Amino acid sequence: MTISDKFLKGFTNKRELSNIILFSLGKFVSLFGTFIYSFAIGLYVLKLTGSGLSFATTLAFSTLPMVIINPIGGVLADRLNRKVLVVLMDLFNGILLIGLYFLSLSYGLSLMMIYISTFIMTSFMTILDISFEAAKPNIVSDNNLMNVNSISKIIDSLSTILGPMIGGVLFAIVDIKLFIIVNGISFLFSGISEMFIDFKFNYKKELCGEKKDINFIGDMKQGLEYMMDKREIVDLFTILIILNFSIGLSITVPLPVIINNILKLGPKYLGIIQGLLPIGLIIGAIFVKKVNKGLSYNKILILMSFVLAICIIFIGLPILPFNFISNKTVLLIYYSLIMWIIGIAISLVDIPLLSIIQKNIDDEYRGRVLGLILSIAKIISPVVFIISGFLIGLVPIYLLQLIASLVLFISNIVHLKSNNIHFEFKRSLVSTVKISLIFFSLELIMFIITRPKNIEMFFFIFIFAFLLLLLENILNQKPNNSSYHNVQIYEIITVDIFRQEDAHSKWRRIYGGLFDEINPGYSICILINFLGYVLAILK
Repeated sequence: MTISDKFLKGFTNKRELSNIILFSLGKFVSLFGTFIYSFAIGLYVLKLTGSGLSFATTLAFSTLPMVIINPIGGVLADRLNRKVLVVLMDLFNGILLIGLYFLSLSYGLSLMMIYISTFIMTSFMTILDISFEAAKPNIVSDNNLMNVNSISKIIDSLSTILGPMIGGVLFAIVDIKLFIIVNGISFLFSGISEMFIDFKFNYKKELCGEKKDINFIGDMKQGLEYMMDKREIVDLFTILIILNFSIGLSITVPLPVIINNILKLGPKYLGIIQGLLPIGLIIGAIFVKKVNKGLSYNKILILMSFVLAICIIFIGLPILPFNFISNKTVLLIYYSLIMWIIGIAISLVDIPLLSIIQKNIDDEYRGRVLGLILSIAKIISPVVFIISGFLIGLVPIYLLQLIASLVLFISNIVHLKSNNIHFEFKRSLVSTVKISLIFFSLELIMFIITRPKNIEMFFFIFIFAFLLLLLENILNQKPNNSSYHNVQIYEIITVDIFRQEDAHSKWRRIYGGLFDEINPGYSICILINFLGYVLAILK
């Protein structure tokens, strides 16, 4: 079965199938063309001026409208016909770029022309995107909403990978004006194809209010009040923000510094490593619906956040004073694998999260709420980048990975407790502290005897093991809410042999009466803790 068959087999209705094909085609043509154009126009500005500031200004004009226009676009998406908005925005972009092409033939392509056209084009694209996001639940059935979001994620990832690659190659052999006219035509083609999408295929008219006159400030305020009254939406939005914060703090900014400046692998290796992230996103998007059928979203969130936290910590391991990997090829494979896994984990969290948010927002508020969510996310990202860049100059980089892992871990606990999944957290924490104190006491004795030079490794491994133990304790507590009685981490990630009664008995004999419940999953934590310290001593 091909990938297309895997996604399209769920669309049994011909109208629905036509919708998803036209949606995918329109999104791919406009987004892919935009990625190629944006990369090429950035290179053109850099070549024209030789100024990094001019290049950065171009990037700013391509991102600033996303922050400013998203809330406005959300209001327009709720108050006006979404189909008209989507079609018009693509057509306007096409007319804009074709007009820019003819202007450049007569007057040349000036820097001011590029700035203005980039700002306007991004503004139109922002309104188009928010209108499409708000309309997704209307163009397919509820059961296929996650499929649409998966396809959208795949298109985004493919454009991220192939857009700059093709843009860079074509820039070397094709005049920049050709980029402009081709991208303009692609927008027109996309707009025409979107005219045939049925935006009321799954439109529940009885649940939707009548369209009212536009009052931007008042409408935005209503959208914010609606969002704040929906606790589930606030919880999911918080998860999204924390996920973006953790990735921005520990990966987006630090990874290039680690690869280029510390490990000296060079930009070629960095490009390969970063390219594995969107590949992971694509793979995660392909399998997300199957995974979601087997596990509840809370289980997926717990497991994937745990996977992300571990991967983030692993990013910092090669730059610890104990550098156990020095071969460049091994480092390339090591970091590529980590980024690939992170990409899969992000898709498995992001796509169901977006689908749940879309389903739980009333149609008349969906544009405004999504606009606010996307705008806040866009504001937070550069703030996190600045914080990360500032901290890199003050503390060892691997501490950023540790902080991000802690944030992910703690947010999981808060999410579980806020959703009435009542774990005996105090008991879990006390139990973890007990066993961790024993570890720490034994290691302190070894530390005094051996006096290893790598004190950072000593504390890094100890904190890492502490987190694993705490997670193991929490997830093996039986919550009061019976619908979550199976939330046990070793039921998901360990083999059956670890769950046999004789294994439990063995661990009880070893640990004695330290805990009322001893779980064999501790063995993993103990092993990591012990091996890490042995490595610190041997170095």
